[in-house]
Amino acid sequence: SNISVRYIKNCKREYIATENDKTFLMFDLDVDRMLEHLQSIPDAVLLVSNPCVELWYLLHFEECHVKLTQNACIKKLKRYLEHYTKGTLALNEKQRLSEKTSKATARAKMLKTYNNPSTTIYKMIELLESL
Repeated sequence: SNISVRYIKNCKREYIATENDKTFLMFDLDVDRMLEHLQSIPDAVLLVSNPCVELWYLLHFEECHVKLTQNACIKKLKRYLEHYTKGTLALNEKQRLSEKTSKATARAKMLKTYNNPSTTIYKMIELLESL
């Protein structure tokens, strides 16, 4: 929640900038007013998940159209990634997700942006694939 234009500039000082650079901000939207805060940062591409990043992972395995809490989302995800721990993906879990990225992208695009449930993480995936 401390993200700001100044913070981003400080982070970028150590890197050589090019005209094609993009600033991606990846956040969960289960924090009150986070979306409004992120939208106030100019020229940033928002990679946000509502309620949490685990929704993006869950969409690799199933459609999701019902409002979720973070805990409910993680519980559903553990049906597919039994040993999943928040903030950590084991190599075999990464491989399973990698195989289903196109399905997750298609499912994410069917959801209404910023609503619960929704995710825009696919935007970075599509950009990387286009390169």
